[in-house]
Amino acid sequence: SALDKIGMTWSHATLLAVCTGLVFLDGSEMLTVSSMVRVLQHEYDVSALDRSLMVSAVFVGVTIGGLLGGIAGDRYGRRPAVLSSYFFVGLFGTLCCLAPGLYSMIFMRFLLGISFGVGVPSGMALLVEFLPTNRRDAVNNIVFAFFPLGEMFAAL
Repeated sequence: SALDKIGMTWSHATLLAVCTGLVFLDGSEMLTVSSMVRVLQHEYDVSALDRSLMVSAVFVGVTIGGLLGGIAGDRYGRRPAVLSSYFFVGLFGTLCCLAPGLYSMIFMRFLLGISFGVGVPSGMALLVEFLPTNRRDAVNNIVFAFFPLGEMFAAL
């Protein structure tokens, strides 16, 4: 195929950086949520149900976002889906910090999960579509190695 003849280029490296960035942020978010739940539990005496809602909201959002991301990626293109994911991750991440109450924060976390769910699968599909066939497995592994790196970064 033509992609195999071209090999890896700076365009591939840029796309790889974009995809690894989303996966890195996703990993960082997953560790941050467990720390946040503990802090809020002690600070505001949050119930067990509310703590579980805070964690589950992100995962439900990621599931829905994954479904919506496939549709959006097919209809509008994977690049717009990935770029909009970055925008909304930043927006809803900021709004989580500014949420006036517990339930508004849970809702923002749900929307944050949707944002991750839209971006990561669309980014991976975009990346794999443009990579030479002999590099796809290695690059896929490199991208998902950034999830635990994001968790390690959040632990700092």
